[in-house]
Amino acid sequence: MDLRRLNEKLRVLELISEMLVFLVIFIYLPYKCVNIPRDDKRLEKCALEKSLVFSGVVSAIVADTANPPAKIIYLTNGTKAYSYSEIWEKVGVNDSIVKIEGHLIYKIYYKEGLQRELIIDHDVFCR
Repeated sequence: MDLRRLNEKLRVLELISEMLVFLVIFIYLPYKCVNIPRDDKRLEKCALEKSLVFSGVVSAIVADTANPPAKIIYLTNGTKAYSYSEIWEKVGVNDSIVKIEGHLIYKIYYKEGLQRELIIDHDVFCR
């Protein structure tokens, strides 16, 4: 009698585990793969930021009146380095900044105190 009940309980547990596997494989995973949220504005912003290229020493950082969340980083070589990310929070006047076209990696070389390099990779936000 006890062996029969034990077999019934085991069979119920097997059915439950099979149902869970079915739900994960055939419902949850396809849903996650198909319904990836896309933020069009974010992707446009990422494409625009990837197209930027500049390098030089920062002479000033000012608000962009045409695009309030953005800032314009002026370099001593006369270049306007538009930044749509929060790079201006990390860089200051007299720091060096490098942005390579096609990438979302900013290299900042600080002039204050010990010279050190800060690499900011914004590519994570564009995937």
